[in-house]
Amino acid sequence: MGMSISGTMYKMEKLFKDKKVQNFWFVRLVLIIGGFYFIVELLNRHWNAATMILIFTIILIILATFLFQGITHKEGTKKLDNCC
Repeated sequence: MGMSISGTMYKMEKLFKDKKVQNFWFVRLVLIIGGFYFIVELLNRHWNAATMILIFTIILIILATFLFQGITHKEGTKKLDNCC
């Protein structure tokens, strides 16, 4: 159970390092905790709980990947200032 979760985490780590995601520590934490509870509920055959945990884990990973990157728009304002 733990090996499949950590294996998934390490596979995702290479992808996230290639994309230079800043908050990989949060993604790692969400993946380990969410994955563990997902597997526990899956093994106990609580399908609704496992589905909800999986959806919640995916939503948190998406939020951490796209929304919490600390992207600034300084380059865009420099381009606008230099155009006129």
